Amino acid sequence: MDSPDLPDEGWLSFEDTPFHTGPHMDFLKKIAEVLLLPAWTGNQREMLFAICLPAGDLEWAVQLFHSAEPDDPAYCHYFLIASMPDKKVGDPDNGVKVQRMEAEVSEEIATALYQTWRTMLQRITPHRSTECEERTYHFACDCRLLSGQTWSPMEDTPAERLILLSEAPYAFPQSPEALRTELASRILATTNWFKTLN
Repeated sequence: MDSPDLPDEGWLSFEDTPFHTGPHMDFLKKIAEVLLLPAWTGNQREMLFAICLPAGDLEWAVQLFHSAEPDDPAYCHYFLIASMPDKKVGDPDNGVKVQRMEAEVSEEIATALYQTWRTMLQRITPHRSTECEERTYHFACDCRLLSGQTWSPMEDTPAERLILLSEAPYAFPQSPEALRTELASRILATTNWFKTLN
């Protein structure tokens, strides 16, 4: 698919510095504080994240990190962290407990995911209202310098495919080794499709 001439619903929508500042961002900021690990700690850097906010179900998040060895910066590894709360983060009652599962991934997988996130986040469309939407997705990369969101995307569009793609790295740390091979193949196949957008 070489043409970018799609309606706005086919791409990610603009999101103003998600999860950081502004009174209208308080809820999203709370979500981020609970679900996401810091974007940068020591030799560990966040390459990207995806957050799903379903109206009637538990929120979830997945982050991809790059980590360099302190004694050998040329050597690095990549790992996914899936985060799942035990109750809705937006509930009035505090004390949400988050389970996190981690799995290392190959440089090929990490690079493919990162390039896909950048491709989509560099084609942001104007902001659209999210009122009454049952499920929204938020994406960011480059330590959250690039960000965007989507909801109710048109079928078989880049935005819908990115949603489906984000579910694979989220499932990866929670899956047995045999299934991880299948998920890795699915990730590469989907990210290859996004390369046709360049």
